[in-house]
Amino acid sequence: MDANNDAPDCDKRGEAASVIKAIAVDCGGVLLKMRWTAALRRWEELLNMGSRSLGPYIWSLPCASQATVGEISADVAWREVGTALGLSECATSRLRYDFDRADTVNFSLLRFLASLSTGVHIAIATNSWSDAHHKLRRVIRALPSAPATVISSEIGAAKPSSIFYERLLSRLDVCGEECILIDDSRLNVNASSFLNIEGVLFRSNTQCITDIRHVLTRC
Repeated sequence: MDANNDAPDCDKRGEAASVIKAIAVDCGGVLLKMRWTAALRRWEELLNMGSRSLGPYIWSLPCASQATVGEISADVAWREVGTALGLSECATSRLRYDFDRADTVNFSLLRFLASLSTGVHIAIATNSWSDAHHKLRRVIRALPSAPATVISSEIGAAKPSSIFYERLLSRLDVCGEECILIDDSRLNVNASSFLNIEGVLFRSNTQCITDIRHVLTRC
C-alpha cells in the first residue's frame, strides 16, 4: 500500500476489524528512556539552569519543532541549539553526545513485546529528528524481527496530528480497531482515538503490560 494514501478502508473488513494485528510503540519516553546523568547535570550547572530543565528548554526551541517534522536536519537543529545556549561548535557536539548517551533501552518492555504472538506485528511510531535510525539501532536489535518504523521527520507530520496516525495505519495496512498505540503522552493517546486506535498511556512497564494484555484479551 502506498504510504501516501489514507488509512485502509476498514468498513469492508467486517469482523476482522476487532482483532489486534499491530502494536505501535513510541520511542522516546517508552522504548528509550532518558536518564538524567551526571554529564547532563554538569551541563545544567555550567549553563546556570535548574535541575532537569535543559531537556525541556531544548525541546521548546523552534528548531526542535522544525526538526521533528523534517523541515531541518538534526545536524542543523543541534547547531541552532548550540547558538541558543551560547556554546561553541565543539561544546555543542559534546552536549549532543551526552544527550545520546543518556538514553537507556527499555529491555523489559521489549522482551514482553517480543513474546507476543507472531500474528501481532510490532511497529515504532515516533516523533523524532533525522538521526532517529541511529538511536533506534539498539531497540531494533532487541526484537526478533525488524519492526516497521514511522518517523515524524520522514513523513513531515508529528503526533498528535491525524496525518501521522493515517500514515501509521497505511504503513501497517491495518484499521484503527486493529492497532494499539503505546505512548507516554496523553495528548497523543487521546488523538489516536479519533482514528479508532486503541491507546495505552505508558506510565510504567507493569501498568503498560497489564493494559496491553487487557486489550488483547478483550479483542
